[in-house]
Amino acid sequence: MEKRLGSTIWKKTYNYFALNQEEFMGHYHPRSNVGRTFSMIKAKFSEMIKSKTKMAQTNELLCKLIAYNLTVLISEMYGLGISVDLFCSESSPFTQIVL
Repeated sequence: MEKRLGSTIWKKTYNYFALNQEEFMGHYHPRSNVGRTFSMIKAKFSEMIKSKTKMAQTNELLCKLIAYNLTVLISEMYGLGISVDLFCSESSPFTQIVL
């Protein structure tokens, strides 16, 4: 009977995890954060990219990322009771923007 390579690799990986959990979790945690963020973006704005050209697809994806970040900021602002007034003073960098 031939031994499968997959089970050997899995055992080595599991043993590494069991003996080095702190180091393993240091690498895994950022990866899980990224996966969770992409999952939330897909849930909120759909998985579909509807643009046809590569440039338009890139721009559409970047817009989704910006929109997601804004929704998280607004949610946290209300959740934590933080009041933000960006246009309140003459020294604000936003007063220099010409609309």
